[in-house]
Amino acid sequence: MYNGAYAIGVGVGLLVALIFKVIYARTTRGRKAAQYDERQEKARMRAYASAFWALSVYTLANGLFVRLTEIVWADAFMQAFIGFCLAGLVAIVQCIRDDAYFSLRERPGLYLKVFALVFVANLGIGIAAVLASEPIVAGGMLTVRSLNFVVAVVFLVILLALWIKRLRDRGERDA
Repeated sequence: MYNGAYAIGVGVGLLVALIFKVIYARTTRGRKAAQYDERQEKARMRAYASAFWALSVYTLANGLFVRLTEIVWADAFMQAFIGFCLAGLVAIVQCIRDDAYFSLRERPGLYLKVFALVFVANLGIGIAAVLASEPIVAGGMLTVRSLNFVVAVVFLVILLALWIKRLRDRGERDA
């Protein structure tokens, strides 16, 4: 079902993530960990709980839908991946809304740039795959080629949430 290029792509992606982790560990050595005040900690815990419930509801609803209708809308990996993306998105957007996404000392400017880059990269990879005639839907099911579009949508929603939060904060400061 998946060819060698897919396996190489996954391997390279994991290697890049490992490299970023090592660079991050080396550059933050000796620094204090991100500090959140008590209000932020409580908001983060509520967001994690919401993510858990979102994943639970999604998993049960998806399982019931597939079982009752016998319509398999995506392969098992994509169904699980979308569930995890949904749960992560719920937690992140709730943290952004409750001003608990960034610690007291962090500045969101760099994160906005990285999130925008991830959005553009995944959208570009997805479009390139479609233009190369790689189907994102095969046999009536979403395939792994739709993964990049799912990630792009997740990061687009995160960017929109950050932008809306920034506009609201400016409006409150100006008032």
